[in-house]
Amino acid sequence: EENGASLVVDTLGFGRIKTDKPKAFVRNGGAATLGIRPERLRVLWDNAKAKFEVAGKVVERHYFGEITHLIVEIPGLEKPLSVTETNDFGADDIPVGTPIR
Repeated sequence: EENGASLVVDTLGFGRIKTDKPKAFVRNGGAATLGIRPERLRVLWDNAKAKFEVAGKVVERHYFGEITHLIVEIPGLEKPLSVTETNDFGADDIPVGTPIR
């Protein structure tokens, strides 16, 4: 759905997302590939809120010194999502099997 300088995209696992329209874009009703950069995702702690939220479960955790990569299963997604979080926020303490958002 086009709205001037933005697009609204229906996605599996994430619902409807409104984003800035790229220079090259898909017309209304067309298919597109949505790229998500793992370093731009954040784990929400306690009662924190965000514009876009998705819930999942940690299935793998990889510690790399100052950062941890969390592999998260999201209902409705074929493949798990990779989230990169700095360890000053406690990502290195999140056990496998933990539900997160």
